[in-house]
Amino acid sequence: MTPPRSLDSRVAIVTGGGRGIGAAIVERFARSGAIVYSLDVGTPEREREGVHDLAVDITDETAVGEAFGSIVTGGQPLHTLVNNAGVQKVEATAAMTVDTWDLVVGTHLRGAFLCCRAAIPHLSEGGTIVNISSVAASQGLPGRGPYSAAKAGLEGLTRSLAIELAPRHVRVNAVAPGHTRTPLAAATIAAGVLSEHEIVARIPWGRMAEPDEVAAVVAFLTSSDASYITGQCVTVDGGWSVQAMLGRPDWV
Repeated sequence: MTPPRSLDSRVAIVTGGGRGIGAAIVERFARSGAIVYSLDVGTPEREREGVHDLAVDITDETAVGEAFGSIVTGGQPLHTLVNNAGVQKVEATAAMTVDTWDLVVGTHLRGAFLCCRAAIPHLSEGGTIVNISSVAASQGLPGRGPYSAAKAGLEGLTRSLAIELAPRHVRVNAVAPGHTRTPLAAATIAAGVLSEHEIVARIPWGRMAEPDEVAAVVAFLTSSDASYITGQCVTVDGGWSVQAMLGRPDWV
């Protein structure tokens, strides 16, 4: 179903918009009429209608400043920033190198900070920031120390920015996806790092999320329908994080 064109001619920036959840967000925004800029370390092989793909390392302060400067040069205000870019390295903390820690935390948290700082002066009244967190921010997942730490930090940044930007009527929220069927998840399952059977067994809804289901929640948070929601984190995980026991008794 085609969403209403609620973002007609409004400028939206999505980091990590080249694939997975980021690509789904970019495409949904474009269908809603937005002028979309996707910032990723590379650019997709095919052009996407209504999308401007920019190759940007969001951990590089200079590169972020130049990218945002080129986007807002026309004077049109920025309506939406979605901080989605991320990277994952699964390693035991005791064996982890500082370089691995810096890569993961830097991409998720430093990158979001740099993009928020660059975006804030240009956000219009009624503008929005949505940070893509994860259920890993609140759940213990072995081998994902820097990822969990960065996502928890991102939720803290979300709350702080929501207070700072409220006087300007700019809303800041987060979305925490659970296991989602992205190319990265598929590769991780194929490599044997994760078992899809074990994942699905823990999800009350009985399946992994599709990227567009996460994108739909992001789109809602950027719309006027969410005009009184700020400083919140919406979990999109099919009930995975609230299930205290596997299975369900027959009498329920």
